[in-house]
Amino acid sequence: MLLDDVLQELEQNIVLAREILSVGRPDGDGTVHCKVKYGKVEDASMLKCGCIVSEALAGAMAGLGAAVACPVCGQVGLEIVGAVRPLRSLYEQLKFYRQCWAGERLTTAEEGGTMSGGRQQTLLGLFHKAATRAASPLHESGATGGAAVRAGAEAGRSGAADSLAWTSMAEEREFYFAKCFPMYRRRQQFATHAKFLRTKSKLFVQTCISPGCERFVLLSETKWEVYEITAADKPALLCCGKATGEYGPSFSRLREPSAPELGQPRLPDRWKHMYCRISKELLVISGTKGYIRVFDLLQNGKPIYTHSTAFPIRCIDMDPQGRVIACGITGRDRATGADQALIVFQRIVRTPDRIEFPPQITIALPYRDPINTLQFSSDGLYLSCTTALESRFLVISLKSVTEPRLVMKSLRSIDTALESEGITSAKIFPGNPNLMCVTSVAFNSPPIVVNTKIESIDGVHTVAQPTMLLRLEELGSKIYSCEVSPRNDAIAFLDRNGTVYLMFAPTIMDNETRRIVAVDIVANAYRAREAACMKFNSDGHKLYILDRKGILHVQDFAFALPQHHEVTKCKQIN
Repeated sequence: MLLDDVLQELEQNIVLAREILSVGRPDGDGTVHCKVKYGKVEDASMLKCGCIVSEALAGAMAGLGAAVACPVCGQVGLEIVGAVRPLRSLYEQLKFYRQCWAGERLTTAEEGGTMSGGRQQTLLGLFHKAATRAASPLHESGATGGAAVRAGAEAGRSGAADSLAWTSMAEEREFYFAKCFPMYRRRQQFATHAKFLRTKSKLFVQTCISPGCERFVLLSETKWEVYEITAADKPALLCCGKATGEYGPSFSRLREPSAPELGQPRLPDRWKHMYCRISKELLVISGTKGYIRVFDLLQNGKPIYTHSTAFPIRCIDMDPQGRVIACGITGRDRATGADQALIVFQRIVRTPDRIEFPPQITIALPYRDPINTLQFSSDGLYLSCTTALESRFLVISLKSVTEPRLVMKSLRSIDTALESEGITSAKIFPGNPNLMCVTSVAFNSPPIVVNTKIESIDGVHTVAQPTMLLRLEELGSKIYSCEVSPRNDAIAFLDRNGTVYLMFAPTIMDNETRRIVAVDIVANAYRAREAACMKFNSDGHKLYILDRKGILHVQDFAFALPQHHEVTKCKQIN
């Protein structure tokens, strides 16, 4: 096969829907269909329906309205999930090889050589020649045309070289990860405050890491601090503020907000922070006296929304995309005056010039038991909820945020011991809502993995009943939190004493391949809300742990081979 034929076959992988040819009239239901032109695409992106098209095309079609059908499958609603990096890298590589081959053909023709000898090369030979030319400086040529082609190829070579370097580094880290996980890792610690090295120092009341591991927040009763995680994993202060409303890039440069906030309730003289959640752009803090505030991290932590309620806020959470805030409160039944568990949903709508907060949506749970925890799934479509006294765990579907629906509930389990905190975490697996990990601090309640069965229910009024798949007796009954790897093959656990465990299970039901190791020991906590926060990065190679002393612990399972002097071995439990 000739080299040109090989390149043409590879280029077929990047021939996708590229631009709009014509826009049809709306159908009876308002759906708009477009005719598109196909071609080589350099910005391949995946839509929510699973189709891959040009990112520029998706943006152009999204501007036509909400009822635009996908040009490939016809599904209504265009939403970009993310970039398809392998196809984008393939485009840059093919572009680079095309330019190199064009320069080689032109140089050969000017030197009087034959073209047939240059065309009938193997693909491996072309890769070797291109790599050799990229590694060595361009030799001077007397021909003006050859120099011009080489100058044009140089620009493409730099972009392709960066893409190849990124791909090579990713493949290298993946190889190290396969050799090390879960037994070997490099441990790092970064202290944000030197004063916490003292024995009698005040600790933070809660910590939180953003879903993408870009930033984290340290919350005290009257102050908050947001740090950015740099490429070297070292934290750098991004912004900070006080409960009085002051904010700024550092505590020495605080200022009062100039414009009034949305909602505009007057802050009390003495109110304390209790809970916090952070995304890449927003920070949410709730505290005593029913106050909740939202801060814009892109404006040095400027407060943009404040809301107060007459009822105490027991817990909060924010979906990974930063579009919905959920608050668990204990209200009063209007008819009987009895306590009633309520969940308040506050949507966040971003416009080109500002962030808007539409009216809230409130739902009542079918139980009077106070809410203990709220946790969104990784896609924001489900919300897990646990109750405090009867230790129930529920799942609420948020596929339509304006119409939340209960899709799963468990049986109650009462523990009257004084040291019992009930269910402390209920984490839905990323990309698989049928699996959920539940942790507790109660008598004879080790962590469990359950089958929620929520994707198998039929009917609007049907509520699934979960079944237990796995019970981890080795970890004990004092687990504060858990974090599921995005690879769905590992779960990190944190117990009351600050020990971080990692369970590796390629298949949940296979006991022979399941391994549990102790990864690290961080600051302990006496209450679940003060416990350290854990988060895996997007590829599952690193585990970030942020404790209440303000110390960031980084466990890198893809740093190097086990023989490297910085790589240490974890303690195996089973």
